[in-house]
Amino acid sequence: MAFDYRPRITNDMMQGYFSKPVILLGRVASIEPSGKKVCVKDCSGQNVMVYLAKPIDGVLELDSWVEAEGKVKGKGHMDGEILKLPSSLFDNFDQELYVSTIKMLVNPGTANNYIVEDKGEHHGEGNDIELISNPGDSGKSDLDGMAEESFLNL
Repeated sequence: MAFDYRPRITNDMMQGYFSKPVILLGRVASIEPSGKKVCVKDCSGQNVMVYLAKPIDGVLELDSWVEAEGKVKGKGHMDGEILKLPSSLFDNFDQELYVSTIKMLVNPGTANNYIVEDKGEHHGEGNDIELISNPGDSGKSDLDGMAEESFLNL
């Protein structure tokens, strides 16, 4: 099964992802009257203009949590789609921790970090979600070869 990887990014990471598919999490800052442009304030507090192929279908309120999924067109600009997320998911959401986590995951040298949901299968009993580091080129771990099976569930 092939996995179409789209990194989660913030505005300040966009320059490294020109014309590549990405996911941006944030809140709706403004909506153009035509419904074809949405300004999203990302979790680091920066605005990103999302250009939609077709107008928003349904109601999208200011300050709603959304994911913008699409291709980067330049710093602060992307073509994509907007997915409205339930506000209840963000009751105890730590934006600063989220930004730190995605920066760690996309930095060179950390590509071998995975979120493993079945900790017991790899490291004994337990059902907690835990970040586990692969020692990289200097050695092998039981996580090698799991890239297609590893998913980031934030």
